Amino acid sequence: MDTSATDQITNDLERLMVHDKYHNAKIVHAANGSGMEITNVGHSLLCSATTNIQLRNILHVSKPYKNLHSVHHLTNHNGVFS
Repeated sequence: MDTSATDQITNDLERLMVHDKYHNAKIVHAANGSGMEITNVGHSLLCSATTNIQLRNILHVSKPYKNLHSVHHLTNHNGVFS
C-alpha cells in the first residue's frame, strides 16, 4: 500500500482477472524516477471471509517491480473514505 501512489501496478499478468492491451501513454514512473513500460491494464479482486475489495485499472508493467496499490484508488473504488 502506498498513500502517495497515483496508480496501481503489478508485474504479474496472472494477478489480473481481466486485462486488455494498454493503448494510452506507455510509460509510468517510479518514485526513483525510473520509467516502466505499461503493456496491459486490468482488474482483480481481493477476497476475504467478510468482504471483497475491487482492484480496478491496475497497470501491468513488464519490468520486475513490486506490486503497488494506491490507497486512494482502493478507497475510491470501494466506497470507503481514507
